[in-house]
Amino acid sequence: MDKTILKLFIVPGAARSSAALAAARELVDQGTANDRELVVVDVLQDPGAAEDENVLATPTLVKAAPLPERRAVGDLSDFRGLIGVLGL
Repeated sequence: MDKTILKLFIVPGAARSSAALAAARELVDQGTANDRELVVVDVLQDPGAAEDENVLATPTLVKAAPLPERRAVGDLSDFRGLIGVLGL
């Protein structure tokens, strides 16, 4: 089984980003046997990464692998909906 790579683009300290980070960490914790990895990108520190991924708003969660790529934008508080959108 391919490892799921999730990239979360945030602005640290923003309330929505904090909620999204908690939700993304829960997604990773719900995986089995280290099959999910979370990469957190601070768009203020690395705006090029956000540009490379065409991220226009924060927070944005990108399921980068396995393909197809999928995205969710916002505080990510709807856990069941998030799983559906990301195809997990």
